[in-house]
Amino acid sequence: MATSILVVHSRPVEGSEDQFNAWYSDVHLPEVLQVEGFVAARRFRFVPAAGEQPPGGLPYLAIYEVAEGRLEQARAALAAALDRSRRAVSEGRAPELAVSRTLDRGFWTAWYEPADAGRVGG
Repeated sequence: MATSILVVHSRPVEGSEDQFNAWYSDVHLPEVLQVEGFVAARRFRFVPAAGEQPPGGLPYLAIYEVAEGRLEQARAALAAALDRSRRAVSEGRAPELAVSRTLDRGFWTAWYEPADAGRVGG
């Protein structure tokens, strides 16, 4: 089964790595998985070789899997959830998707769909 993915590269605000990781793994991933179309998520941390720096200075990677054939619906549902969350915060209510102050705003995201028939190997 070919799934599309949302890739997020990020980093914590300096001095807040433990809180960032707790928020991302324990709060953010489960919240995003409640958004229509998202089915799985996993986080990774950059492992440098001698002298290497993470791409763009962003050592964390999150990969969110989207149900087959649901990329556009998931993209729209996530955008709507983010809009509702912004409105909720501005109105003093709890947001649907909480954004931690430990998340450096220099993160970036990209959506991908399968380029071929599927996974090679196990």
